[in-house]
Amino acid sequence: MKFATSTVSRYPSETSARIKENETRIKAFCKGLNELKRKEVAFWALPGGYLFARSQSHFKKLADEIVKEAKKRGIAIAVGIDLDEKTSKEDWTEEIKLGKLPWFAVCFTPKSKDYYIWRQRSNTSKNQRATPKEYCLEERVIEIGNKNIEILLCGEIFNKRIRDAAANRNPNAIFDLGHTSAGFRVHSAMKILAKKGIISFCSVHADLFNAMKYCYFPLKNEIGYKSYSTRERDIMITNESLTIEIKIWDNI
Repeated sequence: MKFATSTVSRYPSETSARIKENETRIKAFCKGLNELKRKEVAFWALPGGYLFARSQSHFKKLADEIVKEAKKRGIAIAVGIDLDEKTSKEDWTEEIKLGKLPWFAVCFTPKSKDYYIWRQRSNTSKNQRATPKEYCLEERVIEIGNKNIEILLCGEIFNKRIRDAAANRNPNAIFDLGHTSAGFRVHSAMKILAKKGIISFCSVHADLFNAMKYCYFPLKNEIGYKSYSTRERDIMITNESLTIEIKIWDNI
């Protein structure tokens, strides 16, 4: 079974520009789905914040649209959609305590009747203790063929309780939907998952062409990991200022 991850060029910093770029990103998403269908890929993970919604109703419209396109082609997806929080801040502790961070994953699999919407639970290792226990234990698994795939959103992978709970469910793989690669040292947490026996992947926005596509596998007969991370891509989608590099992973 084939799965795919992506590195995507950075999104604009201004709210209006991010909203305007949604159309370009959805067109590129459809192009990517067509290429992946031809290559018989079962699942595609895109980064956190791939799309940007100005309101709850706009969020639903975006989610419905990408799920409709994935359903047409029979491909499972995990796509990050951010909701405009109407403010700029550095400390999200209160939102984490209340389960109100404005960043989401929209996930669809042909096996499910509807799609899943999961809200990000924490964003750094520093504020991980603010996440309520019940949120840390929440299962976020999609079934693709005979594989169980757990989805993490960006900085959740640095939250030990979230990471441990996901690993204890023993999924076939964990996919992290990172927002941006700048300062995002995801490889350290991915190595921890591999040492626990879990395959891990990451999709993320990046500034450079040929950005790293992270992948770590556990060793078979001992505690440790093997990195299959690579800058190589199998597909490149370009649409105006947007570039998506797709890496296809086989035999998961």
